[in-house]
Amino acid sequence: MNSQQIEYILTLAEQKSFSKAAQKLYVTQPSLSQYIMNIEKQIGTTLFDRSSSPIKPTPAGEAYIATAIQIKSLEESLTNQLSDIANIQKGSLKIGATSFRASCLLSKSIAEFSKQYENIDVMVTEDSTSALLKLIKDGELDVFV
Repeated sequence: MNSQQIEYILTLAEQKSFSKAAQKLYVTQPSLSQYIMNIEKQIGTTLFDRSSSPIKPTPAGEAYIATAIQIKSLEESLTNQLSDIANIQKGSLKIGATSFRASCLLSKSIAEFSKQYENIDVMVTEDSTSALLKLIKDGELDVFV
């Protein structure tokens, strides 16, 4: 199931008419009909009962539509999450520092950073230099001060 298949199936289910769906999708009715038939051939079952007017989904069509809605929702959620991460709107920052540096140097900086980036979780790990070096090498820290 790709994005175009999802869009075509959901639009057809919503419009309950090949001609109305084709118009909304800016394609011809015969090409939409052929496209749906190709999907049905590919999956081995009929998705829409064409004998009634308006058309309606078959039981397989209802299952396909329900899954398509879930997939579309997941795609939108992923797009939003990636956008938030790319725009530094959400995420985490793991900082490692010795006790002295954490208490004297980082407290003001972290407070200012947290004001500016409210949805970024900042975690500070205080430990010895050797332990922090191991954590950064293992990828468990983003920054070591």
